[in-house]
Amino acid sequence: MACRPQKQRTLSAFHSTPSGLQYPKHQSAMKSNQGRIEPKSSRNTFRHAAVLGIALLILAGLGIGCSKQGRVQSALAKADQYFSQSEYAKAEIEYLNVLRLEPANTHAITRLGLLYSRQGNLSKGLSALRKAYTMDTNNVDIRIAFAQLMLSLGEYPYAYTEARNVVMKQPTNEPALLILADASVGTNALQLTRQRLQTIVNQNPQNAPAQLALGSVLLRLGLINQGAPLIQKALAANPKSAAAHAAMASLCLASNDLQGAEAALKTAADLSPAHSARQIRYADFKIRAGEIPTARKFLEDLAKRAPDYYPVWIQLAELDLAANKPKEALDNLDRVLANDPGNYEAIVLTARVKLLQKETAQAVAELEKLTQGYPKMPHAFYQLAVAHLANRDTAKAGAALDKALTLAPYYDEAELLRAEITALRGEHAAAADALRALIRRRPEMVKAHQSLIQAYLAQRNLDAALTACQQMARIFPKSPQPLYQSGLLQRELNRPAEARASFERAWAMDTNFLPAIHQLVSLDVQEKRFDSALTRAESIVRRLTNAAGPRVMLSGVHLARGATNLAEAALLEAIRLEPTNVQPYLLLAPIYLQSGRKAEAIRAMDALIAKDPAASPAYIVKGSIYEEESKFQEARQEYEKAIETAPRFAPALKRAASLYAEHLNDLDKAYDLASRAHELDRLDSETTELLGWISFKQGKYPAAVSLLQESMSRLAARPETLYRLGLAQYMLGAEGAARAAFQQALKATNTFPSRADAEKRLAFLDLNINTATASTLAALQKHLETNPSDPIALARLGALHEKNKEYDKAIATYERALQLNPNAIAIMAALATLHSTVRNDQAKALELARNARNLAPEDPNAAWLLGRLNLNGGDHRLALSLLQEAAQKFPGQPAVQYDLALALYCNGKVNEANDAMRAALGASPASPQNESARRFLALSLLHTDPQKARAAAAEIDAALKANPDYLPALIASAVLQQQSGNAPAARQTCERILKNNPQFTPALRLLGLLLAASPADEQRAYELCQRALDASPDDLPVLRATGILASRRGDHVRALSLLQNLVLKQPGDAEALFYLGKSQAAQRNRTEAAESLRQAIALNLKSPMLEEARRLLDTLK
Repeated sequence: MACRPQKQRTLSAFHSTPSGLQYPKHQSAMKSNQGRIEPKSSRNTFRHAAVLGIALLILAGLGIGCSKQGRVQSALAKADQYFSQSEYAKAEIEYLNVLRLEPANTHAITRLGLLYSRQGNLSKGLSALRKAYTMDTNNVDIRIAFAQLMLSLGEYPYAYTEARNVVMKQPTNEPALLILADASVGTNALQLTRQRLQTIVNQNPQNAPAQLALGSVLLRLGLINQGAPLIQKALAANPKSAAAHAAMASLCLASNDLQGAEAALKTAADLSPAHSARQIRYADFKIRAGEIPTARKFLEDLAKRAPDYYPVWIQLAELDLAANKPKEALDNLDRVLANDPGNYEAIVLTARVKLLQKETAQAVAELEKLTQGYPKMPHAFYQLAVAHLANRDTAKAGAALDKALTLAPYYDEAELLRAEITALRGEHAAAADALRALIRRRPEMVKAHQSLIQAYLAQRNLDAALTACQQMARIFPKSPQPLYQSGLLQRELNRPAEARASFERAWAMDTNFLPAIHQLVSLDVQEKRFDSALTRAESIVRRLTNAAGPRVMLSGVHLARGATNLAEAALLEAIRLEPTNVQPYLLLAPIYLQSGRKAEAIRAMDALIAKDPAASPAYIVKGSIYEEESKFQEARQEYEKAIETAPRFAPALKRAASLYAEHLNDLDKAYDLASRAHELDRLDSETTELLGWISFKQGKYPAAVSLLQESMSRLAARPETLYRLGLAQYMLGAEGAARAAFQQALKATNTFPSRADAEKRLAFLDLNINTATASTLAALQKHLETNPSDPIALARLGALHEKNKEYDKAIATYERALQLNPNAIAIMAALATLHSTVRNDQAKALELARNARNLAPEDPNAAWLLGRLNLNGGDHRLALSLLQEAAQKFPGQPAVQYDLALALYCNGKVNEANDAMRAALGASPASPQNESARRFLALSLLHTDPQKARAAAAEIDAALKANPDYLPALIASAVLQQQSGNAPAARQTCERILKNNPQFTPALRLLGLLLAASPADEQRAYELCQRALDASPDDLPVLRATGILASRRGDHVRALSLLQNLVLKQPGDAEALFYLGKSQAAQRNRTEAAESLRQAIALNLKSPMLEEARRLLDTLK
């Protein structure tokens, strides 16, 4: 019972305690006489007064303390009750009241950390849990909550360590076991966790939580058949486990069982509290399946149950953003940011709203700042990639995605975006490969299916696209869209019966899905089944009495039947219903033009404008009539009136842009108009192609290629579009891509306008330099007299001069080509090679190679050239990155593999270097690098085997005499020096190596281990060993040295992580166990510390560590 607030008190008030217990009043000191209190004897008066005074002071102090403690207990009781009822806002108030009275109350701090974490307030949760953790390191609940929070923040090693420490004490702790599984990132970590969990399961086959965690790890390793029985067994053992149902959902998804996944996710959500990530996961599943209304209803209901659960408002904001409702999204985000200004996800979403509002630069700046504050959050880098992509900066977008996927290798959204960027670069086959793999792992990702279909369409592989559509229809049996897309493809493949069946199934599934009925009507017309077409169209008109679309459809049927008057009437009615719908106007214009009624058409449009001056489509009809008559200025005036009336009317902007580009020769104006139209509708292929073609005319070839490729990612790319794409690639010197585009255009049809030019350009591309003769040279020179700006002809001429060893002429020709087209990447590469090999001007070569790389960051030739030049120049890290990229895109090329092997070795990746060098040696028996490759393979691994190094001492000396900086020989000599006891010489050799090769792990390792023996060099030894360990996490000597050094330095958290890993793999190391025990003691892990120290002593620990271990054990007792 809590004390009441203190008031004026009588003496009798002090006879009761805060607990309500009553003490008997003291009768011996006084007696009552007619209401007066008198002393029993005057002799004792002073003594009694003094005693009473002291008692009053003591009891008064107890009363004050009682009051404070009582208020603490009262507030804690209320707070805990609110906490148990998930009323976190009320609980927070009471816990804060406790901390105002008692700032170090561990229980209140812990509960605040837990409730903040459950609300999704990660910053406050982290602060509270860190404080609670330092106050009570043995509290399992704190450690689990802390680990879960670190997992949410992407701090996987910390989360893993905390979860492992809990599991060591409580091997059946389900939350800790699941965190252990989830915090394992990468194949090596997953395999290690698999071994740990398997050991636990073997010790107790009835441990359902461990089975569940092990099953989840096996799923992530792709071992579905091994993981499935464990998950099923865990679920059978505890059917009420939300975690088990969530794992079952993952199993269903891995098995492509979406219905089973949905049921399991729903059960997991039902079994979980409102403040649970499993609620959001279920909603996310519904969103990915395209069931947006259902997901929104679920989230809105959840928000009513848990209004202080921030993730639900963030997810609702996501839906608002997807629905192009930025105001509603910001309103929902404000609910979060008002309470948690540093909320990571809300900040990310706010940046995305800025992207939607075209504030791209501000969004990029905010996201870059966010990645600096959260350097281990993959989602931040993913959103930064999205922002860069909005700026059309695919290079920066790709770099951000690489970072995201390094942090989270199974980040499917990042994989999807990377595949889409790959497709934008024109590498549609590679994009399709990535998307197929993603769909196998995540079949419920609608966008992945759509992107795969687009990748096939861009390759004009319609059969594969159709198969992908049909697979999507099976996975999403309630959606008409895949069936509709299947029908479109079947029509293009000239399979009208199959197309009809697909459209009819889509229509039967959803009779509000009008695109399907439009296609059925179109098929009826195509097959001259006019009665059926008319019946279908009229039924939709009767059903949708106020919509223009059905009347437009009806007009098409009338036109096909030859009933022009009825078609015109239907279109005029459509215009009456929707005056701003451009489609009926554009269909009406040909009716007037074909019947020679141009003047009547103009009058009809003028009449419409008189009724409604804002009828922008009427101006477009007038403009198109004038354009047909070559009255370009009159057409311009009409289009501009349409734009003035409706500045965001895309059809008017598009028509005007085309007019300015093709007839008025004002490319800047055309580009501005086309850009505005493209911003309004980025999915419109015609607008995208128009913008790309205008970019080509302006000489902006890279932008033209990007836009034209984007326009072709839709259905039915025109041969003229293919020609335009090929021409843009031709001007960039992208020969392979240009050749493919021209060939595809010429194969498609014989009737497109630019066929002759496509044939001529293709002939230049196919010119073989090796078989060229003097007449070929003369023909090229003659062609260039009349076509001096043809980049491919100049490139062929320069290559002929180079073949004939006329290097000055070759350089002059290439430089002439580069002046005409400063963005010609192949020319830059050829010049850079000549400057590097012939003129030995490395600075000029690097400048050209960098320019080529900047202009074409995805070109493997540019990557190879710049990588090779940087390798020779000493920037080995950059060289490795570039050469890995080139080797990935040039598989089987011996010269690329050879350069890659050298770069790998310089960066300390010895085994990978040897693999690459063997690949280079095996790729071509006659390769000029083969002798050097054999010497490399003979020497590169000697440093790992001192005995072999001693046997090869003569070869090592010979190699160093030939090249004193030859790295394989240098590191082998350092090992020999160490083995012979000459540590100073070994150190000196390692320092020499690291001066030119700072990433060379063998030298980092050897020097770190040498310095670790010297107390004066411990700081540098730790830095070197840490770098070596980062490169080779399984190197036990380095792991041991780094862990011991960390303990000596007082970095006990790091020491624990390293030494616990070491003693698992190397259990009999007394010194390692001693330092592990010291760090455990420093972290207040008393039980573990005592066990480690006892083991160290039992293993004959040497002095003076032995004495220190015994002293520590005494203090731990």
